Amino acid sequence: MKAKITDHNINLEGFKYFVGKASSVPSIGAWGDKKTPIGPGKVNYLDVSNVIPSGKLADVKLIVTALEVEFSDSSGIDLFVNAVIPGLAKGNGGVTIGDFSKGKVKLLKISPDGENTLIKQINNSPAMIKGLIDLGGGARVVEDVLIAVEATLYDKFSAKLTAKGAAIVDGVLVQAEFAAGWDQNSVVKVGPGTIIGYSLSEPKWDAHQDKNKTAVTDLRDDQQGL
Repeated sequence: MKAKITDHNINLEGFKYFVGKASSVPSIGAWGDKKTPIGPGKVNYLDVSNVIPSGKLADVKLIVTALEVEFSDSSGIDLFVNAVIPGLAKGNGGVTIGDFSKGKVKLLKISPDGENTLIKQINNSPAMIKGLIDLGGGARVVEDVLIAVEATLYDKFSAKLTAKGAAIVDGVLVQAEFAAGWDQNSVVKVGPGTIIGYSLSEPKWDAHQDKNKTAVTDLRDDQQGL
């Protein structure tokens, strides 16, 4: 699976991930209002309101996929200039295109193993349900995130994964069934500053009128440029 990177989106198999204000996105399950600024070079972004409670997020089984990377032009590397990259020391001047081509840094896609559990946990979060309804047509939920990780750290992390997948527990990506005893030498943090790109989904409801809405029934894919 290859990610084609520009300074205004990350294209993954024809699906364009958002990059606008990605550093402010804390995790999968973040939610808020999709903004569409006017002007040349402006990109859509999520104005984050909050994130699904950590206890609910920890119950969402995740799939972690390492991606091949292709930069469409040199400006794409700018997305990584100020990013926090797990496994790399701060103050190293950022990463280069060569760091990806030589395998020093990997780009990871973190996504739910199907939408049903995420939808269930959204519906189990009353404050999130109310917030999404109040936002109206611009309400969006972050479903997938893309982060960069130092390759050796990723190898340590992935070696411990099983078929049961991963989970995010207190801002750390861990093996789903073994969160309490996770090896601290293979910790991959997921939080503000680590996110490079993200997908948004529009919640679909069990009723048309706001006053009758009680639950999310589906998450409809959105993408940069729409």
